[in-house]
Amino acid sequence: GNQHQTESKGGEMKGTFVRASRAAFTLIEVLVAIGIVIVLLGLLLPSMRSARGAARRMACSNNLKQLGLSLYNYESTFNHFPSSLWKFDSRSETQTYSGLIELLPYLEASTLYQQVEASIGKVPLPSYPSSKRLVDPLWTSPIMTLQCPSDQSSHDSITSTSYVFCHGTDSRNLVSSQSVSGIFSAGMVSKRDDVLDGLSNTIAMGETATFAKNSKRFASIIRDVDADELSDLPNLDSGAFIDDDNRIRTDQEICDFGRGVCWADGAPAIGGFSTILPPNSLNLSFGSLKTDDGIYNASSLHIGGAHVLMGDGAVAFINDGVNPEVWASYGTRAGKETPIDISQANLQQALEEGGIAN
Repeated sequence: GNQHQTESKGGEMKGTFVRASRAAFTLIEVLVAIGIVIVLLGLLLPSMRSARGAARRMACSNNLKQLGLSLYNYESTFNHFPSSLWKFDSRSETQTYSGLIELLPYLEASTLYQQVEASIGKVPLPSYPSSKRLVDPLWTSPIMTLQCPSDQSSHDSITSTSYVFCHGTDSRNLVSSQSVSGIFSAGMVSKRDDVLDGLSNTIAMGETATFAKNSKRFASIIRDVDADELSDLPNLDSGAFIDDDNRIRTDQEICDFGRGVCWADGAPAIGGFSTILPPNSLNLSFGSLKTDDGIYNASSLHIGGAHVLMGDGAVAFINDGVNPEVWASYGTRAGKETPIDISQANLQQALEEGGIAN
């Protein structure tokens, strides 16, 4: 404290006074300070969450841009796009290798590509559930470009993929030798000249929420759906499949695998999607195997929609409420639909820049 002294005329010390310091805040002051901090946190946290979400969404867009660049470089080298499902054996559930493997050299993963190439036919893809046998390290190697920052889940340590190939508007013959309406199909390759609608008007790849032990509705697949009972598409009545809490009904059976569960698996139920239903719609398999036909959709953990990669390398964010007819037209490579401005389709450009190729 501050010490104060006084002197008499004779110079003698007459007295000493000590002024005490405040030792602490009062209880009311502490409570007020805590209240102010709580209010500030309440104001800041939503904006912080929003900023993080925007950053993750931008990173996801950049991943798709990298995939677009890899497709462009692959096409420049081989004069065609890769097949979405290559070196597959329709009699085997473990020989459905994804076209993403072919893109590894263009994603700075040449070493992994060489290892996978040397193991084709020797190291099977995981079975589902994979706990039935040991998963080879080839399928657990992390590939960050293939995983959305908002959705980095794994299923029994298997590396998933958030990005899958577009099959157009097809739900049948997805693993046959017949070419589907999209740029990508099983065992078939498309050339740039095959995309009559134009690369900028055709979706090449899109997002999918990844499967992790049935934790995500949009990543799970309802099995044994009777295709003949599905009517009024794309305005699907989901009441037969979900309950009042917007969860898959307990009387519906779910596949042991799910969307994007293994990055190297190109089976349509895992590594493909159609533009029959809007993003974040239910995935419906007409059987129980990953190679069975069905309606498999784009999806994501971003709020309100999912990203897609156009054939020219541009990335767009598709809202759940996209115009169904326009959404379908962007999935086909040669539908000869009248081009509609992207804004009319309720599509939001995720990036300012244009595509890679014209």
